[in-house]
Amino acid sequence: MTVTHSPLKTRLAVELMKSLVLDEQDVARSLLENRADEISARCTDLARWRLAGYTYQLIDQAGLSDAVLPTALDLLARNFELNVDRSNRCAKLLNRINREVTAASVPFLAFKGIYLAQRFFGGAANRYMWDIDILVRQEHMPDAIAALSGAGLQPSPGISFDGGNRLWGIHAVEVRGEAGKVDVHQSIRRIPGMQFDQDTFWRRARAFDLNGVSYLSLDDQDTLLVTTLGLGADLQNSHHRLRKIWDIYIMLLAMDDETDWNFFFSEREKEGSLKLVVNMLSFCLKLIGSTGKMVKLKAALANHSELLMISDKQRAEAVFFRPKQHLANRLMFSRLLPVSPAFYFANWLISLPVRSWHFR
Repeated sequence: MTVTHSPLKTRLAVELMKSLVLDEQDVARSLLENRADEISARCTDLARWRLAGYTYQLIDQAGLSDAVLPTALDLLARNFELNVDRSNRCAKLLNRINREVTAASVPFLAFKGIYLAQRFFGGAANRYMWDIDILVRQEHMPDAIAALSGAGLQPSPGISFDGGNRLWGIHAVEVRGEAGKVDVHQSIRRIPGMQFDQDTFWRRARAFDLNGVSYLSLDDQDTLLVTTLGLGADLQNSHHRLRKIWDIYIMLLAMDDETDWNFFFSEREKEGSLKLVVNMLSFCLKLIGSTGKMVKLKAALANHSELLMISDKQRAEAVFFRPKQHLANRLMFSRLLPVSPAFYFANWLISLPVRSWHFR
């Protein structure tokens, strides 16, 4: 499904969600009542952007359902019900993964969407999900894939899950079956010039609870790193979505007070991701708006102002609203890496046939 964003639609949707998240009920009610027809139309967009169920939960929690036109509220409510159904299926799938992979003595981390929903969105049903992501150590990749076959989950024919495959971009294998879809990662991401300390990710892993079952995941800072890198990777193809940007915004709201951003950025410098990460964080703040919020983060970003290519709202919107496969976004991405643009494009072209086959 093609997900498109237009400036007016996006700005109004963001304004509504922000007022609800920041508990600005007077602002939210004013938007819902005084711009009722526009908000109603935006509910359809929110459904396409997979944010409708989440918005319904925010409106319901704020006690503002009476301010929404009935047809719009019904659309939001139906999307929330779909979220509930998907989250239940994902929880059952994760439980099954846990049984099969643990029986094979393969340690794993359940990360990305399922952890984001539990940790930052107040529960799995409040965030759209459609699959499960797990991280295993490189040497355990074949055993993990084999174990998941016991749950009826198989990779596409001809897909290699050789842990020694160093081709750029191939960091996970998708397995699927009647129970659902799982992305089995052997690395959080593979981007030219970046070297991630996998042992540190595992050492800092934290537990979270889902339906009475305890799982391990990446800690909050490493989860932010993964989400930010994912946004950058999407941006190179102009496949970025408001939902992923909103994920980062919600994380930053929760993390800013307790995070040592200077330490966070020092780790990014060591691994080679600093320029990409600071620009993706700045991109989110400028696009969503952060007046009076994220004070510590903004101060830390100011210390790296020389790296910023996305430093104001105009630039952020220019990047965000470009159509898919726009060359300007790919060129910008190539300049955010610790390797030269020439190296990036050569690597991209050389690995294109294998990546096209792998991700077909």
